[in-house]
Amino acid sequence: VRAQIKGRDAQALMAARTLTRAMPTQYEAWIELARAELHFGEAKRAVDAAEQAVSVAPDRFEPYLTLSEVLSQRINEVGMFAKMGVAGDLREALETARRLAPQEVAPRRALMQYYMQAPGIAGGSMDKARAESDAIAALDIAEGHAVLAMLAQHDGQRDLALSEFRRALSLKPESPRYRLQVGLTLQAMERWEEAFAHFETWVAAEPESGAGCVGVRLRFARCVVCGPCHRVRVRKFTTYNPGFIRIEPGRSVDRIGRSGFETPRCSSVPSHECKACRVRGPALAAVHAG
Repeated sequence: VRAQIKGRDAQALMAARTLTRAMPTQYEAWIELARAELHFGEAKRAVDAAEQAVSVAPDRFEPYLTLSEVLSQRINEVGMFAKMGVAGDLREALETARRLAPQEVAPRRALMQYYMQAPGIAGGSMDKARAESDAIAALDIAEGHAVLAMLAQHDGQRDLALSEFRRALSLKPESPRYRLQVGLTLQAMERWEEAFAHFETWVAAEPESGAGCVGVRLRFARCVVCGPCHRVRVRKFTTYNPGFIRIEPGRSVDRIGRSGFETPRCSSVPSHECKACRVRGPALAAVHAG
């Protein structure tokens, strides 16, 4: 089921529902159903499935963490007055997950993000966020740098954020999440040449990886490039991702109809301003000649 969801298989939701009927006392089955429902845009049903996982395994942190994930999506669908109630449930789920598994990084990282982003009336607190960051650093040095980067981003300190993400990546070079954050931070800083080179190196090193083929290319395509270079990006993306269908320049959708990516600035960028051309220079002469 997990592989079907990751591969955007339209049958994933049916498979997940079948799994819960076959294994109703296994919290993992309900977690997979919650993720499948969420993937297909059914946040309310995802909450129901996650709550069922909690009822099946109230002493495990994973159901509460999953519940927090689906609630973080559900909160965007409810009215203003209902948001406070959902936010309270979300915070309670995260704090319970942390209590049940104090040595696990994931619940603490998610709770840190909640404290960092939520308003004070909903329990948000930068002091609490920094306390969670310190606890995470004591558990995992690399993740400690990553959460410091997240705090720096929140404070608008992009140079510090980039430095911390790079430190995290140096400690765990195999981490796609750290690699992705380095590239995204470079893009946010409009350091296009470095972002282009960063993603190009990743794609060359791991052309078949899920992160390299999907997560990277969706964001890599947003670097400012000219029309011919953009067409190369789209061609490579759809080659490595047969589940995506090109429907118009700068846009793709997957086979279940979800949006892939948009790059509205690419078509209007002249070649002499193209960030890809500036990095790769003569190597793209044949592309433009074609």
